Amino acid sequence: MDSKALYAVLLAADVKSAAALLRITWDEAWGLMARAVIRGRAAKAHAVPQYIGVDEKALAKGHQYMTLVSDLDEAKVEYIGEEREEGSRAAY
Repeated sequence: MDSKALYAVLLAADVKSAAALLRITWDEAWGLMARAVIRGRAAKAHAVPQYIGVDEKALAKGHQYMTLVSDLDEAKVEYIGEEREEGSRAAY
């Protein structure tokens, strides 16, 4: 299966279901998505969004979090940071 087909499955289903369909582990599915985001961000011209949203999301039980920065006009994720501290946004 080519990489475009893999990403199509990941877009159409949640990570657990996509991993089962693709017969890969949950970690491998997240790895595919992370690489796709990196490639997409590298190809995207950088423009500062007019309106951003910042949210903290739980990754798993046990208080593991990530920080998401989104372009609210375009409904796109601009940045994903580790943890949920103020410093998590510094790299953005």
